Amino acid sequence: MKWTVAIVTVVVGVTGLCRADDARRTFDDRDRCLVPDGVSPEQKLESCTVVIQSAGQTRQVLVAAYRNRGVAYNRKGEYDRAIADLDEAIPLDPKFALAYNNRGVAYKDKGELDRAIADYDEAIRLNPNYAKAYNDRGVVYASKRDYARAIADYDQALTSDLDDPYLTEVRQSRERALAATATPPK
Repeated sequence: MKWTVAIVTVVVGVTGLCRADDARRTFDDRDRCLVPDGVSPEQKLESCTVVIQSAGQTRQVLVAAYRNRGVAYNRKGEYDRAIADLDEAIPLDPKFALAYNNRGVAYKDKGELDRAIADYDEAIRLNPNYAKAYNDRGVVYASKRDYARAIADYDQALTSDLDDPYLTEVRQSRERALAATATPPK
């Protein structure tokens, strides 16, 4: 009888420790998944997968996990997987402009420029002050040699209060588009 009680106590104790370890791991994975920087794409993929597959996550945590895993897939050049994850995030929060913009980036990187523009359009419709979406759409317009639209989008992006390094990139893109529209001297 004493041995049975001792064995049950050990099993219950080990099970409790395993659950605590699982909870700690899920918490660590959630942190790695949701933190914006300082985590490799591989770590982000692994951690966000754990978060997505674990029970009891809020809708907003799932949106962020799908979005962040999608961005990590895109950084690795796995565009279809990135788009699939962003396709999961969008219905969970249809007003999340960032998810549309990120899917637009994945479509752009995949070479599907018209689909990228459609996603940037939606991101801008949801957030008319979303400078990054204007810039990203401008990049696509410039790659399609539609410089007038590219310049208009760059100008719109420049009216924002983005951080200085990003504004430098926008200004450089705008200057390249302006140079492409200039007619060479005769």
